[in-house]
Amino acid sequence: MALEHEFFMLTLEITNKIMDNEIIVFYQNNRKSAVCIQDDLILANLNAFKDINTVTSYPNKPTLSKGLNYYGYTIFMPNSLSQLLVLLKKISKGNEFSQLIALCEEAHQKNVAVLHYGI
Repeated sequence: MALEHEFFMLTLEITNKIMDNEIIVFYQNNRKSAVCIQDDLILANLNAFKDINTVTSYPNKPTLSKGLNYYGYTIFMPNSLSQLLVLLKKISKGNEFSQLIALCEEAHQKNVAVLHYGI
C-alpha cells in the first residue's frame, strides 16, 4: 500500500479554536471523509508549498509557520486558501489534485480551514 497524505475540511468551530487535542479528535472521527493524495505527488511538489502561511504541529503544539509539515499536521487557515488554490492549480498535471482543489474551494467559500495530516 502506497503512503498517502490526508486532507480534510475543518468545521468552523475547530477553525476558530485550533488546539492539538481537538485536531487529533477531529482527525480520528473524520478519516473516512479524507481526500487522499499519494506521497510521491507531495514529495515531488513539497518545495512549492514553502511560501504558504500555515499552522503546524511543531514541536507538538500549534505554531505559525510556512509550508507543509510532511510528518505532522498542517492547517491551511482560511486566509491562506486562495494562495493554496493557485498553487494546486499550477502544479496539477491532469486531475491528480482535482479532489483537493474541490475541497479547498468549498473550504474557501465556507471560510474554514483545511487540515493536512502527514504520513
